[in-house]
Amino acid sequence: MLELVGDIYCLAIVLIQNFGYNKLMFALINWYFYIAVTKETVFLNKEKLDSILDECKEMHSWSSLVKTIGLVFSNPDTLLQSFQCKERDDQMEVEHNEFIDIRKTKAQTSTQGTKINVDLDSLREAYSSLVGIPDLPFQNALINAIVSLSKAIVLDLRYNKPIEKCPNYLNIFVIIMEIPLLHSPEFIDSAYPEFCKALGRVPLAGQSELAKYWSKFSAERLQEMVQSLQQLITVKLCDADESRWSNGAHLNDDEIITGPVRVMKILYYASLYGGVRDSIEMLKTEQKIVESENELQSELFAGAGAVGMDREIKEIRQANEDPLGKELGVRAADCRKPLVPFEDFVNELLNEKISVETDYKYKLESEGEDLAHTAQVKFSFANHSFILNMPSKQMSLYLDSRVQMYKERRSSVIQTLIHGWAMMPFLRLRVSRNSLINDALVAVSII
Repeated sequence: MLELVGDIYCLAIVLIQNFGYNKLMFALINWYFYIAVTKETVFLNKEKLDSILDECKEMHSWSSLVKTIGLVFSNPDTLLQSFQCKERDDQMEVEHNEFIDIRKTKAQTSTQGTKINVDLDSLREAYSSLVGIPDLPFQNALINAIVSLSKAIVLDLRYNKPIEKCPNYLNIFVIIMEIPLLHSPEFIDSAYPEFCKALGRVPLAGQSELAKYWSKFSAERLQEMVQSLQQLITVKLCDADESRWSNGAHLNDDEIITGPVRVMKILYYASLYGGVRDSIEMLKTEQKIVESENELQSELFAGAGAVGMDREIKEIRQANEDPLGKELGVRAADCRKPLVPFEDFVNELLNEKISVETDYKYKLESEGEDLAHTAQVKFSFANHSFILNMPSKQMSLYLDSRVQMYKERRSSVIQTLIHGWAMMPFLRLRVSRNSLINDALVAVSII
């Protein structure tokens, strides 16, 4: 049965390469794989792969390996059953804030309570065996399989909610991200960006689990993952025509670019979550100080109203908290030393291509939407500020201050029409010449 399925898969690759991708063809291929897999469960582990490699070396043919790789890596059901940890009684118990170098852990260990149970040691050994094969005969099959897998994942996430039904579904993303060839030109051309599109559509709960899992990785391994994504973004920006993002098409709408940025966001919070952070006691103390300052400000406004300074009390603008950071309970300001330096997430070439005005418009449009559902929200690089350099951030803040100024002016005009106040849409401060700066800062802070 496996041989027949492998032959059909090879035929499918030939059809796609010669006649192009077709949705009907893709559906028929997946349907056939589903029927085949239900009859015979196919998955991979280190032992099975070694057996296949030995067989191929004896036969002086890699066709069996190519068929197996194409079958396993093209279907989510077969891949999530591959390279799973074997259950054992002496599982390692780990606190959520304890750092672990997964590369040095023993085989078949997993973090307590996680939904991901990939046997990383055997997976990396398997990839090392594959990469050691001369001329990489399986590479084209693996690339086409990942493209098919990514499209299947997108459909699954849109209609079936697989992560809620199968907690181990996240194994798929860990297995693919461990492929050591992702940064190669062959994978960057099609497979890697397609996979990033799929991973970027994972719901918030799944992103949180992945961030917690990857936060246990060593700083070196996490940095390698970030660098591969940076390479993907840079190559795609260099290959793009100048007219690609014109005539109504914007960089923010291109999933080839935004997909890797969404994935990098998960790694960014994994870096924060696994880094050196302020203690919970210190954060609670800071929270109490902020609450007391807010109470004092409210009392000052109440006192101003009592002496006849009637005016509308403006609502204090709250900082927009990222849903993923809120889910994990981490902020960049609370992280003293992340696993990956902040500057490693900045892409200078991307900042040269970004239109800050368009990006800020997209940011305003996304403010009223649920940022937890990333697939339906307008993408704004301002909501992924870790990838922006200082000039881009300054320009975005400048636009934000201008918009707020216009809002204040409009509000002043409306209050004048309603209450009959004098037409004065400006901020007037009374300060002492001896302490000009300090008085001005205090006056502005209580308005």
